[in-house]
Amino acid sequence: MIGNSWDSVLDVDRLVLALKWVNSQRQFSTIYPSQDKIVEAFKLTNFPDVKVVILGQDPYHSCDNDGVPHAHGLSFSSKSKIQTPPSLQSICKEIYSSYGKYRDNSDLTSLALQGVLLLNIVLSVEAGMANSHQHKIWEWITLGAVKSLSLRKQPTVFMLWGNSAKVASGFIDKNSYNLVLEAAHPSPLSASRGFYGCNHFKLANDFLLKHNLTGIEWDK
Repeated sequence: MIGNSWDSVLDVDRLVLALKWVNSQRQFSTIYPSQDKIVEAFKLTNFPDVKVVILGQDPYHSCDNDGVPHAHGLSFSSKSKIQTPPSLQSICKEIYSSYGKYRDNSDLTSLALQGVLLLNIVLSVEAGMANSHQHKIWEWITLGAVKSLSLRKQPTVFMLWGNSAKVASGFIDKNSYNLVLEAAHPSPLSASRGFYGCNHFKLANDFLLKHNLTGIEWDK
């Protein structure tokens, strides 16, 4: 289904049902991301390779000025060459605050390949309608993935930004292998109320290095 070890971790039966349901919705509405990108986060970051989990709410529900959909299966990431979504702008500013280097690429695939699972709690959305697929079918799959990661007894950082992501805290096993970092959502509406200055990127790397793991190059 995924093509890596996630196939033995995820509830594949539920995943098949979810993908079929999303595909059926495409008959009536424009849905993001494209069908082949819905499980991109799992495809790019294999289960044993996950060092950091960044939980998003649901995919971007808009396109850039050239009509390119922002959503491509990785939380907060965008394939747009001309427009960086506001939440990602906040993330880039916080990276700069921690490291003095500004990430100028909206596509976060490079982070996924370093072991950052960029996972939305809800993996699909109707165009122009945020949260339109919330509480439909995805949460059982994605929060189950979070729980499985927390039970590995392998150093893992969980970044929970905003109230929707903080719900996942209840699915994370609180053991010494896991570091849970919570902050406000990076949206411009809330970034100044606890996201800016949270220092999560530096704290994550400090934790990984403490456990003899390579840190993440956040600016690349």
